[in-house]
Amino acid sequence: MRSTLAVVAALVMTVTLGATGCAARPDSESAVADRVAAPESGVSTTGSQTALPDVDPGPLRGSAHYDFEPAASVVALAERGAVAVVGAIQSWDDGRTILDGDELLHFAVLTIKVTDQFKGEAPGGEVKVEFRRGGVIVDETGAEVPLERGARYDIRSVADLEKAAPVGTRVILIGAPIPTPEEIATEPGQRVVGLGSLAGKEEFAVRPLSQGFLLQDADGSYVSGVAEQEFVEADGWSTAARAGSSGFDVLVEQLADTYSR
Repeated sequence: MRSTLAVVAALVMTVTLGATGCAARPDSESAVADRVAAPESGVSTTGSQTALPDVDPGPLRGSAHYDFEPAASVVALAERGAVAVVGAIQSWDDGRTILDGDELLHFAVLTIKVTDQFKGEAPGGEVKVEFRRGGVIVDETGAEVPLERGARYDIRSVADLEKAAPVGTRVILIGAPIPTPEEIATEPGQRVVGLGSLAGKEEFAVRPLSQGFLLQDADGSYVSGVAEQEFVEADGWSTAARAGSSGFDVLVEQLADTYSR
């Protein structure tokens, strides 16, 4: 099955994914972002005890739509990735800024404290994750191009992302190394113009595959932070989806059964 999701907004920004360019990924994703604001979320509490964080996938996904070949299960997806870990969100920080033609793309950096390492490296028990938070159109001087009246760019701040997926949220991450500045520069019109908190740490950062960023919600189930939820509930994912409040742990067990033998 091949999924192609169309963007419905009139104002769109297209991120081209080349074989070695700015956003190259093993599952051949392409992203399109519009200028519609995303909703907010918070952390739910019960009485005097803090419950599991309440996750809101909307701001994480933004307005992006992806073209990729879905993996039939979390284990099948892990086979495609260079890194497969489980952990908890430790921090959100500002990340790289990448110029792609007349589009200035902004990223955040998520740090995961690893508890279960199934595949790849996690120096110091941590993994840095590059997460797209939006982009703007710029002119030849690098200045932002204003949109028509009533329209605005869909840029999520680091605070927006942290509110959507708070510190302490458990995460399954399956990803691939981010493209280096040198790899990005091989694509026409693309270059890194700012490193943010990734300065000196690019070697150890990854980007999630489309189905590879899964968060434990307040009720113990799992939500997708990149692809739409439907793509992590079909085929071999359905066992975990039907498990409801234990769904996240079911996915972790499936990975552990495969990689901890």
